[in-house]
Amino acid sequence: MGYLAYNVPLTQKQIDDYELRAASDNPDHVKLSPYQLEAQAQVVGKWEQSKRIPDGKRLTWWHGDFGVFVKKEFVTHEQLAERFGQVVEGKGRAAQDKADKKPIAERLKEGAEQAARDNAARPAPQKNTEKDR
Repeated sequence: MGYLAYNVPLTQKQIDDYELRAASDNPDHVKLSPYQLEAQAQVVGKWEQSKRIPDGKRLTWWHGDFGVFVKKEFVTHEQLAERFGQVVEGKGRAAQDKADKKPIAERLKEGAEQAARDNAARPAPQKNTEKDR
């Protein structure tokens, strides 16, 4: 890993050709292409809509003429990218949680097996005889 200092911004082709990544403290770090911004706005907009985020807290608005979500004018690229990361992370976490959940039939079967093991490990109850009383 190394650092590259330049006087003028690199073109997207140069960045792609050399597989360069901006450092986290670089102001160019969050520069996205218009296509990336549009894609992020769609993901964030759908998420905001599904979560019923109030209009005042939304980063996107629905452009009915074109049928797409659009980043609000006062929202920075960094804010949109941050919200996008949160949405993607949340979806990844939700997918992992869903994958971790087993069907009820499988969970019941495992429970029955555990109960059988627990019952086998218990000592057999002793019968009371009249002498013990």
